[in-house]
Amino acid sequence: MKKPILILLILVSGICLKAQTNLDSLWTLWNDTTADSEDRLTSINKLIFQRYLFNDPDSAHILSVSMLELATATNSKVHIANGLGRIAASFYFKTEYDSALYYYEKAIPIYDELGEHQSVASIYGNMGNMYADQGNYPKAIDYYMGGLKANEKSGNQSGIASKMNNIGLLHRDLDDTEEAMKFFNESLAIFEELDNKTGQSDCLLNMAQTLIDKGDYEAALPYLDRCAEIHKTFENKDGKAVLLCLYGLYYFQLEQYEQALTNYNQGLDLLLEMGNDQNSARALVQIGRAYMALGQPELAIAQFEKAKKLGKDSGAISPYLNAANYLSKAYRERGDFAKSVDNYALFVELSDSTRNVENKMTLIRQQYAYSYEKQLFQDSIAKAKEALIVELAYQKELRKKDTMRNVALGSGLILFILAGGLYSRNRYIKKSRDIISRERDRSEGLLLNILPAEIAEELKEKGKADARDFDLVSILFTDFIGFTEISSKMNAQELVSEINSCFESFDGIMIKYGIEKIKTIGDAYMAAGGLPAPSDKAVANTVRAALEMQAFISRRKKKLDEKNLPAFQMRVGIHTGPVVAGIVGVKKFQYDLWGDTVNTASRMESNGELGKVNISHVTYEMIEDNPEFKFESRGKIFVKGKGDMEMWFVTSK
Repeated sequence: MKKPILILLILVSGICLKAQTNLDSLWTLWNDTTADSEDRLTSINKLIFQRYLFNDPDSAHILSVSMLELATATNSKVHIANGLGRIAASFYFKTEYDSALYYYEKAIPIYDELGEHQSVASIYGNMGNMYADQGNYPKAIDYYMGGLKANEKSGNQSGIASKMNNIGLLHRDLDDTEEAMKFFNESLAIFEELDNKTGQSDCLLNMAQTLIDKGDYEAALPYLDRCAEIHKTFENKDGKAVLLCLYGLYYFQLEQYEQALTNYNQGLDLLLEMGNDQNSARALVQIGRAYMALGQPELAIAQFEKAKKLGKDSGAISPYLNAANYLSKAYRERGDFAKSVDNYALFVELSDSTRNVENKMTLIRQQYAYSYEKQLFQDSIAKAKEALIVELAYQKELRKKDTMRNVALGSGLILFILAGGLYSRNRYIKKSRDIISRERDRSEGLLLNILPAEIAEELKEKGKADARDFDLVSILFTDFIGFTEISSKMNAQELVSEINSCFESFDGIMIKYGIEKIKTIGDAYMAAGGLPAPSDKAVANTVRAALEMQAFISRRKKKLDEKNLPAFQMRVGIHTGPVVAGIVGVKKFQYDLWGDTVNTASRMESNGELGKVNISHVTYEMIEDNPEFKFESRGKIFVKGKGDMEMWFVTSK
C-alpha cells in the first residue's frame, strides 16, 4: 500500500460541468450539424470528459481534435482553450507527457485572457502531477505553487487544499517528513473549514501512511482513528477501503498478523464490491504476505495466485509483478522449485519490461543491460546453492534420527534434489537469457519505430544524438478535409479505426519509397524525403509517395461510397529546402524537424485542393525534367505570412 493517495486535478473546462447528462443526447447534439455551434461544442466537451477521457484516451484525442477544429472555425475562444486542454489530457492519460505539456502550455494564455483562473489552476495541477511522476520534484512543486496562486485568484479554497496535499506528497517522497506533515496539516485545516469529508479523509490517510513508512507506527494510529470517525458520518467506499488496508499495513508492521488479515479482508470486500480489480489485486498480495508471516504458505499461495490473475486481467503491472515475486518465495519454501523458478522468471520479465517503459534512455545507454545477464546467471547459482544448503541441513537431521536405511534413502533424495536443482538452475538461466534477448529485441524494435536507423545507432553509441542541418529535404504534409463533418457520421471507435487504416497504408508507402515518417498530428501526417541520409532521388520519391497516397485515398473512398459509408478526402503539399533535424524530449523523445521549409510545406498543403498534390516552385524546378510527371501551373497564390508564391499541381503521366 505504498501508492500515494493523490488528489488528481483534471481540466474540466471553463464551463462548469453539472450533473451527469444523457450521453446519447450529447452524441446526438454533436452530430447535428444544423445545431448552434456553441451548443455542439459544449456537448462534445462534456461527452469527451464523461465517456472517453478516462477510459479511452485515444478516442478522446480524436474527438478533441474535431472539437478544436470547429472551435477554431467559429473563433470560440473558450472552446479553443477547452479543446487544447482535452487534447493535453488525452496525452496525459496515455503518459505521453511531452505532448500533454505542449498543449497545456498553449491553453494557459487563452484561459488567462478569459479570466478562467480555475482552469489555469487545474492545468498547473496536472503539469505538477506529470513532473512528479517523472521524479522532477522541484519543477512539480513550482507548478503546484503556480496552481495555488491561480486558485487564490479564483477564490477556490478546495483547489488550494488539494494542491497543498499534493505538495505534501512530494515532500514525503523526498523523505522530508516534517515538511510533508506541515502541508498535510494546512490542507486538512482548509478541508475541515469547508466541511469536505473526502478531502479530510485523504489528508489523514496520507499523514498516517507517511508515519507508517517512516516506522513511527504509534504516531500513525491517531490519524487512522480520526479518519475512521469521519467515515462514520458519510459514505465513501473508496476512502474506507484505503483506510482498512492502511489499518492492515499498520498491524502488519507491528507483527499483529491476525488483526492485519481482518482489516485487509474487510478492505478487499469493499474493493471487490466496487469492481476495483487493480486495488483488489494489491490487497490480495498483502493478505498473502500476512499468511506467509503466519507460517501458512498454502493459504499465502492461494492469495498470491488470485492477485496474479487479477493483476494480469486488469492490466495492473505492480500487483502482478509483486504476486509473481512472492509466489517464487512461497513455492521455494514449500519445496516446489519448478514453480518457484517459473514465477521468478516472470518477475524478472515484468521488472525488465517496466524498466523498459519507464527508462528507455537508461536501457539504451547501458547497452540493453548486457551486464544484467551476467548478474542473473550469478544470482541463479546462488539461489540453487541456497536451496541445496537447506535440503542438506534437513537431511542431516534425518540421519541423526533414522536408521541406516533411511540415511541411504536420504542420500538418494539429496542426489535427486541436487539434480533437480541443477536442472532448474539451467532452465532458469536459459529462460533468463531468453527473456533478456526478447527484451533487447523489443527495445531495438521500439527504438527503430521512434527514430531513423542512423539516429538510433548514434544514440546507442554515444547516449545522445546531435542536431543536424540538412540542405535539401522534401517535406510532405497531408490533411483530411471536412474532418469534423465526416467524424460526426462515425462513432469514436469507427473514426479511430478509419484513421489508423489510412495511416498504416501511408506508413507502407513511406517504406516503399525510402521516405522518413516524422509524426502524425491529429488527422495530419508529416514525412520527409532526403534524411537522415541525403539522396538524389529523394525529391522525386517524395512526389511519387504523395501521388500513391492520393491514389489510395481515392480507391478507398470509391470502395466506401459503394457501401454508403463515410470516407475521407485529402490534400497533400510538398516543399523542398533546408531543415534542422534532431531529437526533442527526454522520457518520450521524438525525432522532429524545424525551419521555414517545414512551415512552407504546411502552406502548400493548406493551399492545395482535394485529391491533388500541390508542390512549391522550388520542388517543381528540381523534378520538371522527370518524364514520369506532368505539371499544371497554378500561377502565384497569396499565402498568409509568405506573400505570393508560385505553385504547381503534379500528376503521373
